[in-house]
Amino acid sequence: MKKQRVIISILASVLWLMLLGCEGMAELFHGPKPEKPPVTCTLTFHLNGGTGTIPETITVTAGTVVNLPDQGGFSKGQDIFAGWSEGTSNVTIYPAFSPVTVHDDIIFYARWIPYGTPTHTVTFHANGASGTAPPQITGLYSGMPITIPNQGSLSMGDKTFSGWNTQQNGSGLHYAAGAVVTVTETIIFYAQWINALPGATLAEQLAYICSADDDGAVYDIAVSSNEHIGPQTISTMGRNITVNIHSANPADVKTIQLTSAGYLFRIEDNITLTLQNIVLNGINSNTSALVHVGLGGKLIFDAGSKITQNTNIGNAENVGAGGGIALNNGTLEMNDGAEIVGNKVFGNFSAGGGICLNENSNVAIHGGTISENIAGNETSTLYSYGGGIYIGTNSTVTMFGGTISKNQCTGIQALGGGIYAEDSVFTKRAASGSSTSGIIFGGTGTNANTVTGIIAFGHAIYRYSVSLSERNTTLTNYDEITTLNNVGWE
Repeated sequence: MKKQRVIISILASVLWLMLLGCEGMAELFHGPKPEKPPVTCTLTFHLNGGTGTIPETITVTAGTVVNLPDQGGFSKGQDIFAGWSEGTSNVTIYPAFSPVTVHDDIIFYARWIPYGTPTHTVTFHANGASGTAPPQITGLYSGMPITIPNQGSLSMGDKTFSGWNTQQNGSGLHYAAGAVVTVTETIIFYAQWINALPGATLAEQLAYICSADDDGAVYDIAVSSNEHIGPQTISTMGRNITVNIHSANPADVKTIQLTSAGYLFRIEDNITLTLQNIVLNGINSNTSALVHVGLGGKLIFDAGSKITQNTNIGNAENVGAGGGIALNNGTLEMNDGAEIVGNKVFGNFSAGGGICLNENSNVAIHGGTISENIAGNETSTLYSYGGGIYIGTNSTVTMFGGTISKNQCTGIQALGGGIYAEDSVFTKRAASGSSTSGIIFGGTGTNANTVTGIIAFGHAIYRYSVSLSERNTTLTNYDEITTLNNVGWE
């Protein structure tokens, strides 16, 4: 009996130790496990050409929110201090006193605006609401950042505040409260007020708009998760309608994936569609461009948006028109931060790997990237035109900025690696107040636009004309060219 009690006692001890586990046994014999020391991060400040007293180094625990210092005791001649950034160019500038959450060691560089830079004013417009709009900001030097405010005391009945827009009707650039914007001109931000759209999905919300009859209405659709939808026609019973589709969080771009052949969006009949922080993904064996802009339609393609991964294999007549966007009596406005990348168009006649314009269409390129699009197949395509852009009859493209690079035009006859223009007008020139007009790469280098075929002309641009019809070398930011004269052609 005594022996049985000993055995039971041993088994109970073993079971107890098993339940404790390795960590429990270690704690039993060696005491409590010491906690990991908190991770600390260091913020240091670089005057970036300035002189004077450098702000003190800040050491905090990871995850701490820190307000960045003011200018204090340093300067750079007569230059104006704009704030701090994690690099010295082309990165976000945080104004003094901005709160930042620290997760790593960071060097913040002072950012300077040259003395004599013009100043601008930012005004916030209630846009029909009652209450008091946020105060006007004056004396802003070009290049200085501001943080977009919320609506303050503004309200508009049962409508919901959805942010600010550079156009009163919501067709401009959309900014959420808290966004940091670099000011380059005097500007008015208009408060945007929306009725909640019925429907749990994007397709359901677009279906509601189709049945609505409000003239001049602005519909705001905030996409909070990635969507998978079939082809959509954006139409309405009303007139002059604007539909804004944007990510609910500007820092988190959302994807809309096409699920079957056809136009993901078909826009016409006085509809303006604005896309911001939205990626449109096509499919590998489509029979059309990803987006179609028809008579009376307009697409405004804003920052953070992309049209990509669509392959238009052509229609029954073996004609492919537009890998990314096809316009027929439509209008496209492309702005900084937008991309038309990685689209293809195939067929015996292949036109416009990125964009195809037909019949009195118009495109204004203010910025963004048109890159890595392909028109044609070297072995099966007879005629291939415009790896990046095909400009057809009576259409117009004006390029004020942006980059056209790495596009390909390939076939038995291949014309215009970057751009092909036929009976149409293409002009590359600086906008008013600017000295640059974007870049179109020629046929050499890592960013080259190229043509490949038995008959192949115009790596950068091909103009259907009697003479001086191609441009093979790069057009830099400061080069201008137009199909209306022979200057700059080779």
